[in-house]
Formats: sequence, C-alpha cells, structure tokens
Amino acid sequence: MPTLASPAPTARTSLRRLPATAGWSFLVSGFVARLPQAMVPMGMLLLVASAAGSYAAAGLAVAAWSVGCAVGGPAIGVLADRHGHRRVGLVAAAANSLAMAAVVAVTWADLPQAATLAAAAVIGITNPQTGSLARHC
Repeated sequence: MPTLASPAPTARTSLRRLPATAGWSFLVSGFVARLPQAMVPMGMLLLVASAAGSYAAAGLAVAAWSVGCAVGGPAIGVLADRHGHRRVGLVAAAANSLAMAAVVAVTWADLPQAATLAAAAVIGITNPQTGSLARHC
C-alpha cells in the first residue's frame, strides 16, 4: 500500500520501467513477432481483392483466416503446454510460412475460391500465438 511519501505508480512510470524489467531485446522481438497478426489480414485482403477482382471474396478469405485463428489458438496452446512453447512456436511459424506461400500460389493460380478460403483458414490455424508462447521461451 503506498504511503504519503511514495505515491502510487502511474501508467507512465510503469511504462518507463518496462525496458529495464523486460529488456529491450524482448520488447523489440515481441513487437516484430506480433506484426504478422496485424498485417496478414490487410495483405490477404489486398492480394485476394486484386487477384479475384472482388472485395467480397477478399472479405471471405479474411473471415476464413479469423475462424482459423479462433480454432487454432487454443489447439496451439494445448500443444505448447504438452510439448514446450519453443518447439510448438517454431513448428507453427514454419507451417504458417508455408500456408502463406500456399495462399499466394492458390490465389494467383485462379483456382476455385474454396481453395483460397481453405488456405486462408490454414494460415489462421497455424498462426503462432506469440504473446502467450513468449512467457516460457
């Protein structure tokens, strides 16, 4: 409990202490590792929209990715608890990279939209859960 001599820490002072607590390498690598989570939907939207000529098809691909993330996230968590965070994170990252390449190939190969949606869902399923996996790496 804070006394009159030591005021309660504010959000600003807590943020100032974060680099000393976590380390700059952890903060920078965590930022970079979380970028795909923010950029994959935008990239997929632009890729599918330009290849298919339809924002509806692109929206469906992003929706398939989102459903994949919702299904794959807990599964990756269970696997990480059983087999170790580092191992599962590395396998998920490799599978995710292959799935991203598959989406590009399927999209530009002019295959049916179902193939693009399936590949987009696999990207979501294999999405490495960076935030939760970082706690034990």
